[in-house]
Amino acid sequence: MCLEKNYEEAKRVAEFFVKVGLPVHFGHLSLAPEKHTEEIDTILDETMKIFFIHHEPFEVTREKVHSAILKAHQVGLETVNKLGDKPYREIHSQEI
Repeated sequence: MCLEKNYEEAKRVAEFFVKVGLPVHFGHLSLAPEKHTEEIDTILDETMKIFFIHHEPFEVTREKVHSAILKAHQVGLETVNKLGDKPYREIHSQEI
């Protein structure tokens, strides 16, 4: 949704994800974009290999995907700041 610049829909989905305890930002995945650049690069490399990503009605570049995942991270942080992430913490604090 962020790649398509549909930020309102991205916010709506992030709110749903927060309510059901799914990860919504890199911190929930134990990543920080400014510290884990190699991991982010790997994500970008693998994303660009997915055949259907190139079916968008616009050119998809590595730079656009990078901007989109950083925007999605920001949307997730803003959503957690607004709603909290208690369901996520409850699910992920349980030992398996």
